[in-house]
Amino acid sequence: MRRENSLGTPTMMKGSASFSSLSSLSSPSSNPNMSQPNLLIEEFDLVVGADGINSQTRNLVFGPDIQFKKYLNVGYMCFMVDLVNDANDMDPAITGEKISLEHCKILSKKVKEGIESSHTVSFLLDKGRYMTISRNKNRCYVSCAFTLDEMASQSEESNEGNTESSKKDKEKRTSTSGSSSGSSDEDKDKSSASSSSGSRKLYTRQNKLDIDVVKRKQFLVEKFADVQHLFPQLIQLLGNSNSIYYDDLAQIHIDKWHKGRIVLLGDSCQALTPLSGKGASMALVGAKTLADELKRVLVQHAKMDGVDYIRDIPVEKLLNHQDMPYLKDALESYERKMLDRIKEIQRKTIREGDFFLTTSAFKQFIRNSTLKYMPKKLFLKLSKKDAQSNEDLQSSKP
Repeated sequence: MRRENSLGTPTMMKGSASFSSLSSLSSPSSNPNMSQPNLLIEEFDLVVGADGINSQTRNLVFGPDIQFKKYLNVGYMCFMVDLVNDANDMDPAITGEKISLEHCKILSKKVKEGIESSHTVSFLLDKGRYMTISRNKNRCYVSCAFTLDEMASQSEESNEGNTESSKKDKEKRTSTSGSSSGSSDEDKDKSSASSSSGSRKLYTRQNKLDIDVVKRKQFLVEKFADVQHLFPQLIQLLGNSNSIYYDDLAQIHIDKWHKGRIVLLGDSCQALTPLSGKGASMALVGAKTLADELKRVLVQHAKMDGVDYIRDIPVEKLLNHQDMPYLKDALESYERKMLDRIKEIQRKTIREGDFFLTTSAFKQFIRNSTLKYMPKKLFLKLSKKDAQSNEDLQSSKP
């Protein structure tokens, strides 16, 4: 497999390479693109596309994102803040230069009094908003999620003058259940998941807010003005708005994770969104599953060749043996063991997202009343059951 990169020399690691950018993928028999004088061309027996939700590998091999990326119509902002004990704790890149050391100490003290280390505080709010604040020693992490439905309608109202463009934009932002682009059985699964979980739909086009980076802090201050516990102190400690990350939450729905010698891994094929709380762990599960399957076929090949130790057989021989049947077997088994588990977590995330981020006053009442009056023993029992279910999804093998 030929892989072309236009951003310099790759980092070599025992026969593998890591690239920061990718310009094309082609079979060894294809002619390389020689129109770019600085183009670096390398050949590999196996290409693993672990390049995130905006995967260039997926885009080049499987097609454009609109086929696979499904948006939840939920905006997501997060940032981290270091609590200040002395001048050495102040990072101008985060706190900025306008906050005095004494003021930072006062704010940090209030935060420490409000949340213990290794604890998390969650806020279930109205109007489709949700916030979590976690503390790990002297560092706090703040995540804010908010539905974009209300903002989308406001944007459409403000663009009434441009009726034609508004209609086209609305047509593009259709739900998965009404989209024919990249449609599959998986799309039907997602459509049913949306309807079973409530009114939350999946969209084929991003509804990203048009907010300048320097205005993100002010946006959060206004959007979550009613949160008076911890958040006012933390947002003040965050002097620099540039450190706030923002994106429109999306899942990746793709039924085929490999093609020839190319295989997808992690968010490039199984993005779950931060709402799931399982993205990193399932990416590790996927990596281990892929490694286990490659090892399995390597052992089989070694035994057929009479080799006692699998390290004695070259990987190149495995991958090129009889038109790569062993590699195909490994990749298909990896995909088969992971795909249904990922689909189930994605469906569960949609249901939970509708619970946490509902804009319905009635659903908010049911949610808040349930959490408020549910017996503690029952709550802990359900939490334990949910945790066990998550472990089963992450560790069970079909």
